[in-house]
Amino acid sequence: MKKIWFLMLMMCAVSVFTACSDDEGENEVVNPISNPSVPAEAEIGTEVLVRGTGFDASLARLSLKDANDVETTLTDLSFTASGVSFTIPMSLVAGDYTLFLTQNGVWELGKIKLLPATLPIIGLSFPKEAYIGQELTIAGNNFDAACKIYLETTDEEATRTELTITDRSNGVVCTIPATVTEGTYNLVLAQSGAEWVLGEITLEATRRLKSMLVEVDYSEMGGNVDTYSYYLAYNAQGQVESINADEEGTMPWYSLTYSNGQISIEPGITAEENLNEPYPFIFEVEDNQVIKHIDGSREYSWTYTEDKLTDIVRISNSKSLLALEWEKDNAVQIGDNTFTYDENQKVKGVDISKCLSFISTLDADIELFCAELLGISGAKSLNLLKTFSAEGLEHAMTCTLDEKGYLTSVSIEGNVEVYFFPITVNLVYE
Repeated sequence: MKKIWFLMLMMCAVSVFTACSDDEGENEVVNPISNPSVPAEAEIGTEVLVRGTGFDASLARLSLKDANDVETTLTDLSFTASGVSFTIPMSLVAGDYTLFLTQNGVWELGKIKLLPATLPIIGLSFPKEAYIGQELTIAGNNFDAACKIYLETTDEEATRTELTITDRSNGVVCTIPATVTEGTYNLVLAQSGAEWVLGEITLEATRRLKSMLVEVDYSEMGGNVDTYSYYLAYNAQGQVESINADEEGTMPWYSLTYSNGQISIEPGITAEENLNEPYPFIFEVEDNQVIKHIDGSREYSWTYTEDKLTDIVRISNSKSLLALEWEKDNAVQIGDNTFTYDENQKVKGVDISKCLSFISTLDADIELFCAELLGISGAKSLNLLKTFSAEGLEHAMTCTLDEKGYLTSVSIEGNVEVYFFPITVNLVYE
């Protein structure tokens, strides 16, 4: 009897366990998506289609987890018969991710490698060097109205300074704040939730001309070495208020006043003290370039091509007063004077080619000379001068640069047979 009872109990136990096993099989939850397929790679900011059937638009939630298990929920899902599509958020960074589905449980759908977003700017261009406190133009198309530009230090701290954008009509024009220091920075674009390093840019402090001393050596003709000094005095706004024959400013060649885009230039040294009769003239300035000068009743327009001065023309009769020719970013001819350059050596500071007509004659083209001293004559020649030719005769030039590439002295050989005497020009910046 006991054996019979034992057998009955065993049969009951087997029946119970079998029933439990059957219940567990009936309640097991499985991935609701059939044949899920996740792209192996996708670019940040692009649309991705995850193929598969079984997505429930009312329940499904998708998210991406990075290697550190930081989860980003995907929004604006679009469900179709083929699966579900979404846009990779621009806030994500490139790397390896796992795509998860939350729908009656949490399911891993697959791995995906996110690639950096493509720079949206077409025709990007900006200078590799710029000056603190001045404007920086970044050319290109597709900058949006909310984009931001940053300077980022290249050290481990990667400290950022946002640049103020003043013009978005053609690329972006930014102002480099006076508070940043000299050095090399990354130029960073932030747009549509993503960021791109546009490249490196080197910033320098603006150096303005303090003085130009011109020596003309007449000794080969039995004369002396005459010195002509041009000291620039600046007002509190950083504008040149006088060009003087002495450092103290008691003997002004010219005094300058500013009003409504005009610079009035009045002679200070009388004809008896000056070699030539001085005369007043007026510059009209726009975007830091002379666009016209007025000499008594005569008006002359200044024409530029890509910021390079190409002609000064009398408005009343369209006659050219002074034409300039440029090759490879260098002024190779100004009026009747021609120049050659060392294309392997760049130069900063005063563009001496724009000054030599006046320096060599102490009379001709005073307007261009003054405009260059004021820094309002447009683009400067890029390279170092080698020779200067006047009246068909070529004169060798020796130039000296300081440690930052600024032109500090120029020596021009003379030819007494044509009464062209050796000239030395010394320049000081501050």
